[in-house]
Amino acid sequence: MLHDHKKHSFWDRVTSFVTREDLSVIEICHEDNFRLSVAALLIIVATSDKDFVEEEHQLIKTLLVEEFDLPNKAVEELIANAQNEAEDAIDLYGFIRIINKNLDQEGRQDIVRLLWRIVFADRKIKHLEDNMMNKLCHLLGVSKSDSVAIKNEIYEEI
Repeated sequence: MLHDHKKHSFWDRVTSFVTREDLSVIEICHEDNFRLSVAALLIIVATSDKDFVEEEHQLIKTLLVEEFDLPNKAVEELIANAQNEAEDAIDLYGFIRIINKNLDQEGRQDIVRLLWRIVFADRKIKHLEDNMMNKLCHLLGVSKSDSVAIKNEIYEEI
């Protein structure tokens, strides 16, 4: 089931996860580490400016609830696990590898949309956040022009 996801969009991938209502919190956090990897990247972007504020934490929670249709308790556990993983990570490649393995280009662009939402949580882009986004987009295989278009799209929404 998890081997042919590059042909599926981000939303198809999410739908396949949430159709199983019997997932435990541990399964939610660790199934193929996909959700954990997405949550970790959101946290990494939020903390890249060394200023992880409550507004960013709440937005991460909201995005994870909306994107993965998970209960609040599971999302809080996912965020806690993702924070630990992000702090312990030597580099970004473990998270990126899992996302790239499981998503096609459109799905990776959807991840970039989520990340730009975190950057704009405080209504401004800081230099360190912009640098982190450039790095993540490159690693996710999202072109600079696509990233700029997504950034502008998100900026227009706020």
